[in-house]
Amino acid sequence: MRKIPPTAPFGAFFLLLSFAHLAGCASVPHFAPSRSLETVPSLQEGLMLCNEYRLPRPSERPVELKPYVECLDTLARRFPDAGPEAVAAFREELTLQYRLLREAHWSPGLALELESAIHAVLRALWRVPPAEPAQLPGKAPLGYTPSERELALKHFPRTAQQLGARDWPVSSSSVVDPRLEAAQAGLAGLLEERREVETQSVTPAELERRARLCERVRDLRSELAYLEMLWRDQRDIAELGPQPGLRAIRERYSRRLEGAERQLSELRARIAEARARQGFNAQDCMKGES
Repeated sequence: MRKIPPTAPFGAFFLLLSFAHLAGCASVPHFAPSRSLETVPSLQEGLMLCNEYRLPRPSERPVELKPYVECLDTLARRFPDAGPEAVAAFREELTLQYRLLREAHWSPGLALELESAIHAVLRALWRVPPAEPAQLPGKAPLGYTPSERELALKHFPRTAQQLGARDWPVSSSSVVDPRLEAAQAGLAGLLEERREVETQSVTPAELERRARLCERVRDLRSELAYLEMLWRDQRDIAELGPQPGLRAIRERYSRRLEGAERQLSELRARIAEARARQGFNAQDCMKGES
C-alpha cells in the first residue's frame, strides 16, 4: 500500500480552506422577503416582494444581484401567463446583465445605478397601468425621480421602451409609503386579466352581485388614489417644519389605509368566489373608465 506523505493532510486541509474561501466569496446573499413567494396570491404582489431586496452597502460583487434574478425566476414559474410582456422582457434583460457582469467591471457606483433602475422598473411593472399612476384633479401623480427614469432607460432599454419610460411622470422626491404600495400591488393583482370559461349563462342575480362587486373594486381604486395624494400632502407639509395639523392628517391617513387594507382582503375573497362560481373577471369593472 502506498504511504501518504506526512505533509499531505496539511496540504489537503489548506486546499479545502482555499475552496471554502472561494465558495464563500461567490455565495449569494440571503434574501428573505416579508412574505413567501410560494404563497403570494398575485404576480404584482410578488414583484413588490422582489423590491424588498437591497444590495449591500457598499456592493462589492456582481453575485449580489442574484436575489433579484432568483425572485423573478420564482415568479415566472408561479405565474407563467400573468402580467404584461414587459415582465418577461425585464427578466431576460436582468438575467443577461447578471451573466455578463464581471468583477473587474463591478463598482459600488454601478451597483447603485443598477439597484435604482431595478426598483423603478419593478414599481412600474405592478402599477395599473404602469406609466400612468392614479391621480386626482389638481394633483400631479407620484411618479419617479429623474435619475430613476434615466437609469431605467440606460440599463434596461427594451423593458423601458415597453413601459413607456420616457413618458414617466418625474418628481425630485417621489417616495411612496411601502404599505400603500403593497395595497396598490394587491389591487393590481385583482385586476389582472383572467378570462375564465363560463359554463352557463349568467343569471340576473349573478349580474347584480357582479355590479356590487365592481362598485367595491372602483371604490378601493379611488380610495388608494386619494391615499397616495394624502401621503404626499403630509410629506409636503412636514417639509415646511412643525405644523399643528400634521398629526391629524397622519392619523387620518393611517385609519383610511387600514380600512383600505381590510377592504382589499375582503375583495380578494369575494372575487375568488365569483371567479369560481361563474368566471368573473375584475378587469371588466374598469371598462369605460379613464
